[in-house]
Amino acid sequence: LDCCLCKTNSVQIVQFMDLEQASPATVSRCGMIYLEPKALGWLPLMKSWIKKADPRWREGNEVYIETIFNWLAPNCIQYSTLSCTHLSTAGPFSMVK
Repeated sequence: LDCCLCKTNSVQIVQFMDLEQASPATVSRCGMIYLEPKALGWLPLMKSWIKKADPRWREGNEVYIETIFNWLAPNCIQYSTLSCTHLSTAGPFSMVK
């Protein structure tokens, strides 16, 4: 167990991959909110990527980029899932990434 001394007015943000070992009381006390990536899907990843993309080609084209993603990503995920042999498993989030 590691101990960290902080000032009383500091805020810590910690990110975990999962909460398998955390009790409900710990989660409640810390005010944690955990959403599994599969519950969110790939849309938040796409929207975040568009916001961070190079403004020289992004600005004014956000709607087109999002439309292309919405058209291509589900079909590519479905094709990959149903028609391809995978050496390792990857969910839709990882496939889009």
